Amino acid sequence: MLFVVIFFVLYSFNAASASSGSLKIKTDSGIVVATKTCSGTDYTCVLDYSYCGEKGDYTMWFTADSITTAKKAYYCDCGTDDTQCPDNRYDVCVDGEWQDSGVDLDNDDVDEQCQDLSCDNAPGVCETEVEGKCVGRTVTETDCFDFLDNDCDETVDCLDSDCNGRTGDTRGCWNGNLVLSGDTSQERDDILNLNGAFYGCSIADNDTLNLTDPVTGLKVIQNKDYCFTEPNNFWYCSFNNKWDFAKGKKLDHASTVPIEIDPNPEQATGCCIQNECWTGTGCKEDQKNNPNAQPVNGFRCIDGDWIDANLKFDPAGTIGGFCPEQSQCLVDPSGNFDDNNQPDKNPQCIANDQYTDDDYCEDGGWVSRTKFIALKLLELTQGNDYAVFCDNSQTSLNELEYVVNGELAENLISEANNFCVLSIGSKVISGTSLNEPINEGSSEILETLGIEDCNLGLINDGQYHACDGSNKVWYNEELQSLVYSNQPFTLGQNNFQQNFLDFIKNPFDTIINVIQNSIEEPFDTSYVDGINKFQKLYLEKTGSKTISGSLEGTQFKNLLIEYGNFNTDICTFIDEYDEKNKDGASGIECSGQGNTYTILAQGSDFTNIDPANIWSDLTSKLRIK
Repeated sequence: MLFVVIFFVLYSFNAASASSGSLKIKTDSGIVVATKTCSGTDYTCVLDYSYCGEKGDYTMWFTADSITTAKKAYYCDCGTDDTQCPDNRYDVCVDGEWQDSGVDLDNDDVDEQCQDLSCDNAPGVCETEVEGKCVGRTVTETDCFDFLDNDCDETVDCLDSDCNGRTGDTRGCWNGNLVLSGDTSQERDDILNLNGAFYGCSIADNDTLNLTDPVTGLKVIQNKDYCFTEPNNFWYCSFNNKWDFAKGKKLDHASTVPIEIDPNPEQATGCCIQNECWTGTGCKEDQKNNPNAQPVNGFRCIDGDWIDANLKFDPAGTIGGFCPEQSQCLVDPSGNFDDNNQPDKNPQCIANDQYTDDDYCEDGGWVSRTKFIALKLLELTQGNDYAVFCDNSQTSLNELEYVVNGELAENLISEANNFCVLSIGSKVISGTSLNEPINEGSSEILETLGIEDCNLGLINDGQYHACDGSNKVWYNEELQSLVYSNQPFTLGQNNFQQNFLDFIKNPFDTIINVIQNSIEEPFDTSYVDGINKFQKLYLEKTGSKTISGSLEGTQFKNLLIEYGNFNTDICTFIDEYDEKNKDGASGIECSGQGNTYTILAQGSDFTNIDPANIWSDLTSKLRIK
């Protein structure tokens, strides 16, 4: 109803009796707030007139010919210019009554005229917060993941440029796109969202790296180097400058393929798991614990690095394989990797300066402890005539009888490896290597040597020290070897390197050179690299005459001997022997240059000529006159 009628009385009267009438509207205090004059004979029109200037009670009075003929009381809910926003809906006052006149374009139950003037294009966002209906407008898009246009600029969340690089919970925004955790940006595969933080893959673009969060002021990109692998091992930063799938592997090791393996690789550097190596197209597994794993163009993958790989052989020279380090020596490819560098166990390889039995590892190659004993004995020659003979214990037994009683010599042989014997003047000095420390082995060896113990010699400095005050037995704890005689003698500081050059390397290099230039090998050229252990060695100097000989090999054998300043035509005897005994897999050849004769014999236990069978005849059994 327009108004509430409190009281209404209308008197009929003769229209002709009056020519005009007036309508007055008064407030409840009697103040006239509106008037209206009606003319003519029909005054009923005044009944449709009302006035609501303000909210309140009003009375309508009608007077005709000075006679009040009607009055009406009514109530106005509102005034003419009144508006209101009950429950955030806009009303205007029309004829004393409230009418809904609001605009709600975003349908959030808050009219444009009621706290939504500038945000009626943004559902759920108002000029100020309205509890239960909308949040208050912000200057920028402060919340980029609430599906609201917080700053009322008609762009929502990630579509708003304010949100570029922003993160919240586990989500992120990049260049107008939502990036979920574990995903890369649609436009840039070098940007990854991890649990609500953006990670760059080796990004060099400073504009991107310097992008900051407008709320926190912090840089939004955490730039990672190549091969960074996220904790779930799902993504890694590849050298393609993008986040690639890690497939459950922690590819955090950067590896470069050597040009020797691939001079034109598809990709020079790649990411592998620790201890693997990049091949140019993929990763090669660690070959460290597999002596049989073959190299790639001369390189093996060891602990994640490409290492030059040289084929090594076991001490017998019969089984080949590889070791993790070039300085190591191959013991047994079928051994236990965990036992490496532990000679007393079952290793695949042992380290430089370690040994097993008489076999000594020197810079990745096998020599023998016998060699060091020979070098120590050669220090005692000092230009005098001498003979040094190194061989196995059985062959050396006769020589040992010069030093100790023949029966006791057997006890010493059972505890030792090869022997070297030096004959110089009337003195005979011998040496050997032991397979266990001198004081921990059988007491018979001490009895054989005529000493109670070797406590004074237990100094692990690589030098020889006298076992006791008799000075007849000298012991090297590091090499676990001893030198002894039945007469007192003195040993000085080791000079292995120079003695090796003077007595062994240089002379035998000369022998090999002569053979290469003047002898047609009976079988092959294995002697060139096969002379290194010197377990069987013969060196003699008598006056101006010399003999230098070595026999190497367990299956196939190489014998090299040089006779210097000999007047006898040795080659005549050698050639006759070769003609009678050689076969397709063995032989002996001789070269004579003046008074110097050089011999090469090759063969095995199964050939007509076995170098081991003629070794003593060509060396220790000779008597130089």
